[in-house]
Amino acid sequence: MRKVLCVLLSIMLVFTSGILTYAKNDKKDDKDPKKVADKVKGPEEKKKEKHEEDIIKEKIKKAIKDLDDMKKLLKELQHLYKKNKKDRTLIFLNGEEIDTGDAPPVIKNGRTLVPVRAISDGLKANVSWNPKTQTVTITRPVYNDVYGVKNMTVEIVIGASTIKVDGANVPAEVPASIINGRTFVPLRLIGEIFKMNFDWDSESKTVIIVENTTTITVSKEPIATATPIPTATPIPTLCPYCNR
Repeated sequence: MRKVLCVLLSIMLVFTSGILTYAKNDKKDDKDPKKVADKVKGPEEKKKEKHEEDIIKEKIKKAIKDLDDMKKLLKELQHLYKKNKKDRTLIFLNGEEIDTGDAPPVIKNGRTLVPVRAISDGLKANVSWNPKTQTVTITRPVYNDVYGVKNMTVEIVIGASTIKVDGANVPAEVPASIINGRTFVPLRLIGEIFKMNFDWDSESKTVIIVENTTTITVSKEPIATATPIPTATPIPTLCPYCNR
């Protein structure tokens, strides 16, 4: 009988401890503003927020030839992102937002670096990785006055001070790096090689990139972008899995 009572008491103690732990964690969640907001928001409200984002992004696409209108819309979009706890540095290429996922832009030596996969997807370019030479190769068709449309090949060696453009060396003010397991490349340099115009909108914290084939006029001011990562991961010798 005593054994049975001991077992029952043990079960009750475990059960009570579980209830107290759950209650304690629940109270912590109640103090977290983001979790409180997520609890309050229902599916309909989240759907409405996504709809608002899509409407603004569609307007941005149509405003690609008017920089002032685009900046107003980007400011509106960033305001909506802040409201929905999505505040971040934005990158828009030809009116389309480049999603860098869980690897936001990084500042290194005053230059903006972005994940190679994100920028190549935005440019609709092909990317390959050679683990033996630690080289990322980006290939993209571009228009040339002499040859018409032809493939341009950019070879980027991790840590190198130069990159190769169709076999010719071009100086890189900041080398490509591997940060937190991702391959990051200098955004402006890659964009200029593929004949892109750049502008930085400080109010909406947005890097605006537009191909030269459009009539948009952008400033020549240097890009000041996202908050730097305090300590960058040293360049490893293993494959950085640049296709992530």
